[in-house]
Amino acid sequence: MAKFNVNEFRSQVDKFQGLQVPNLFMVTFSPPRGSNGFKTTSNLDAARILCSRATMPGFAFSQTEFKRQGFGPNERRTTGYIPQALSLEFFLDNTNQVIEFLTKWAQRHAQYALNAGEIGSVPMPDGGASYFGETGYFDDYAMDVTLEVFEPKGGTILTYKFYDCAILNIGSIDYGWQQNNEIALIQTQLSYRTMMPSTSDIAEGGERKRGLNLFQFIAKMKGAAEIVKSIKKPRGVQDALNVINNGKTLLNLFD
Repeated sequence: MAKFNVNEFRSQVDKFQGLQVPNLFMVTFSPPRGSNGFKTTSNLDAARILCSRATMPGFAFSQTEFKRQGFGPNERRTTGYIPQALSLEFFLDNTNQVIEFLTKWAQRHAQYALNAGEIGSVPMPDGGASYFGETGYFDDYAMDVTLEVFEPKGGTILTYKFYDCAILNIGSIDYGWQQNNEIALIQTQLSYRTMMPSTSDIAEGGERKRGLNLFQFIAKMKGAAEIVKSIKKPRGVQDALNVINNGKTLLNLFD
């Protein structure tokens, strides 16, 4: 039996241009096709940059049981496709761009704000008006969402396109007086009609560019946020050393 050779294994991995890393990604939102004056350009940009986590949904199929000869053991056959939820998490900014984006989008699904009594209309954040409890048209809130995965040099290697996304739920936000070293987060889950993945080849050879491109900067920014959350007021010598080491790591991210 041949012995395991580390160098040979590395050579085989190099043929695949390395391995994917989960922190080089970006989520992009396309405004609803049927929206009138859905003016969320700055909100869309904030949601794109501050999306800190995306959970790629798995696959599920509905199946039915039958007996091949009318008797005997049950067998299964696929009867349909069941889309799983797309889960996204965002950092919250001090200008409330992410909150405004989710609020505007949610109000196009169903108006949950109440103004001037039960029959009073509620002004929409981006123009128009609706009534409390009124549900919107599908084309006015369904968005296409694109999840791109990058390799370290910035090239796109994988793209997931989610069509006709709608909000299933928007999660709660945790606030607390003891959370002085943390960043506020909000999660949302989206339904979608269909999802289409596509792959891209990356160029072989060439030297890695110096400095940070956009995707590397975003990845390092998200990594820095995690380090900032871990830096706490030291209670002893070991805690002080940990704070110093975390600070050095934070600075080295952007060298």
